[in-house]
Amino acid sequence: MSLREIARRSRFCLQYWRKHLKEARVVGAHGVGFSQPIKDIANGFFPITAHELRSIHGDLDGLITSLQYERYLTGMNGRFAVMLDNKEAFGKLVSTAGIETPENFCVFRAGRILWNENGQERLRQTLEKTGRFIIKPTNGKQGKGVKICRDLADLKKHDGFDAVVTSFVFQADYAKAIYEPSLNTIRVLMLRDRDNRPVPLRAFHRFGTLKSGSIDNLSAKGISASVDIESGALGKAAVRNEQGRMDLLDQHPDTGSQISGVQIPDWDLALKMVEDLGNAFPFLTFVGWDLAMTPEGPTVIEGNSHPTIWAMQYYDRYIADDQIRGLFSQYIPNLEPTRL
Repeated sequence: MSLREIARRSRFCLQYWRKHLKEARVVGAHGVGFSQPIKDIANGFFPITAHELRSIHGDLDGLITSLQYERYLTGMNGRFAVMLDNKEAFGKLVSTAGIETPENFCVFRAGRILWNENGQERLRQTLEKTGRFIIKPTNGKQGKGVKICRDLADLKKHDGFDAVVTSFVFQADYAKAIYEPSLNTIRVLMLRDRDNRPVPLRAFHRFGTLKSGSIDNLSAKGISASVDIESGALGKAAVRNEQGRMDLLDQHPDTGSQISGVQIPDWDLALKMVEDLGNAFPFLTFVGWDLAMTPEGPTVIEGNSHPTIWAMQYYDRYIADDQIRGLFSQYIPNLEPTRL
């Protein structure tokens, strides 16, 4: 190991020492000896990430480390990240580019409601047709603060945080059959190649659970299933168990509906949408696009400027894959398969 790499790992240990300590205690509560988290931290992994990945793969060989992610992959979109982080700006830019996304009717800003052109009339028409609309935080993450509304009076009940008001998205039948209460979205990871072309690298499909309710996000105790990037077929679903380990299941843990082997309809259109998004915003380098499949085809819900790669690595050893390693090696120096 070079002196430079030793210095990087030392900084990783010191910079995130609070997170390391907190996560070491969490995995320790699941019966993992304290020496294992120390080894994982020394090898560049956050303890919980290492615990989950090891429970699936058996080891951490051929995986991008937490250190590599934090050091080289966060902040890749620079000052342009704001167009993804701000839901108001995102909706306007995407719709202007002619790409399907939920319609924005108005925004709450500094306690005031500001209507888009014809927004009031469009919201009334939409409510008559669909019976619901959405209020979500302008800068929200992980599905937090999203509210499903069924009456215009809900606008007056809004508690003041900056938010956008959008149309409700009705999902395709296959997603409803697996778990209906949540909008079950697909995360497609996009990275640019050496010719600056947007490449849909990998994808996974999130689903809500009884524990997550109307939210499909993993942080809210939802689940995720791998997606074959070429065909759009679903693979096994990763479910976090009571020991903090990841189980891989063929069926939804609550509904019993089949997940593995289910085909996502219009997958070619979903990949085309990711390509269109990348071409429309050539200044964005590394994005996690969240798509929903509707009866009419895909719609983009949001883009994530700092997309996590851990759920993707539940299903792939990234560095062991020649294509993925080739793409990431543009941004992560000395990226070679490791044995840990």
